[in-house]
Amino acid sequence: PMLGEAGWGILSGIGSLLMVVLIPILAFFFLKDGAEMREGVVETVEPGQRKLVNDIFLDLHLLLAQYIRALVILAFATLVFYFVALMVMGVQFPILLAGIAAVLEFIPVVGPLAASVAIVLVAGFTGYAHILWIVTFLVIYRIFQDYVLSPYLMSSGVEIHPLLMLFGVLAGERIAGVPGMFFSVPVIAGLRVILVRLRRRRRALA
Repeated sequence: PMLGEAGWGILSGIGSLLMVVLIPILAFFFLKDGAEMREGVVETVEPGQRKLVNDIFLDLHLLLAQYIRALVILAFATLVFYFVALMVMGVQFPILLAGIAAVLEFIPVVGPLAASVAIVLVAGFTGYAHILWIVTFLVIYRIFQDYVLSPYLMSSGVEIHPLLMLFGVLAGERIAGVPGMFFSVPVIAGLRVILVRLRRRRRALA
C-alpha cells in the first residue's frame, strides 16, 4: 500500500510539473500564432458563416483582454490599499505583505483568505499589539472589494450585470470548486457575446 501511494504521489507530482512547464509554452504559441490559428479555424467553416465566426472570435479576444485588465486593476488596488493601511498602522514589512496580497488576488476566495491569514500571522509573530485593527481593516476592505469594486470592474469589463456575476461565481464554485469560480465570469461573458452575435445575425437576415 505504501508503495502504491508513493507511486500515485510521484505520478501526480510529475503531472503537476508537466502542467507548469507546458502552460508557459502553450501561452507563448497562442500569443505568437493566435491570429493564424483563428484564421485556420475560420477557414474550416462554410463561407457564409465565416464573418460571423470571425466576429465572435474577435469579441472573445476583446472580452478576455478586458477581464484580465480588471483582475490587474483589482490586484493593483489591493497593493495600494494594503500598503497604505499597513504602513499607517505600523505593521512591519508593509510592502512585502501588500505585494503578496496583490499576487494572491488572482486566486478567487482562497488567495485573499491566505493573504489575510499571512498578514495576521506576520503581525502577531513580529509583536504587533493591535491585531484587531488589522482584522477590522481586512474585513472592511474585503467587503468593499467583493461587493463594490470587484463587481463594478468585472461588470464594466465583461459587460454583464454585477448580480449575474455574483450568481455565476456561486454556481461555478458548486460545479467545479475554485477553478469554476475563476472561470465562471469569462464563461458567462463569452456565452453572452456569442448570443449577442447570433441575435444580430438573425436580425440582419430577417
